[in-house]
Amino acid sequence: MQTTKSKFLKNVALNIAINGAFQRNSIYSANVVGTDKTLLRKQLRLELKKTLITILSAENYTDEDHYQTIVKFSKNFSKSYKKLLNNNQLNIGTTQKLINLYWKMLWLFDDKTSPPIHCPFDSFVIKEVKELKGLSWTKITKLTDYKKMVKSLQKHINGNQSIATWELDIYNVAMHEGSKVTL
Repeated sequence: MQTTKSKFLKNVALNIAINGAFQRNSIYSANVVGTDKTLLRKQLRLELKKTLITILSAENYTDEDHYQTIVKFSKNFSKSYKKLLNNNQLNIGTTQKLINLYWKMLWLFDDKTSPPIHCPFDSFVIKEVKELKGLSWTKITKLTDYKKMVKSLQKHINGNQSIATWELDIYNVAMHEGSKVTL
């Protein structure tokens, strides 16, 4: 049974994922009004929850499984809500950010959640990997481009740690460089 705290943190994780994927990103079509945005976000929350339940219940979830999850989510959500979405689609870049960020936040908030196999690829991660510089995660429409990003990052970290842990390390260094104050 979920505690009130656990439910709250799962909702925070969803909000962080959606806000993170939507910031600096043109998600909605030009004619979308507030009530349509609310509907879209509500459905996105439901679909993200279902997707993570499927991911986390898998016995051996691989990179290939994750690629297919991203494509399926993108296609299905785009098909259902194309009139509300910019260019009639939730592109691969936005989808990977939603799924990867939600999974990351669940993992951080709950020790029982398995670590994500990828990190959310955004401008922060992209600037850290020489081969990725100049890319924009908000413009990725092809799975092949996302796969290239993952392969480049895997090569960059050279198997020394997981992608998820690497991303936390670079974030911690960037956010606290020169800071003498810790909690």
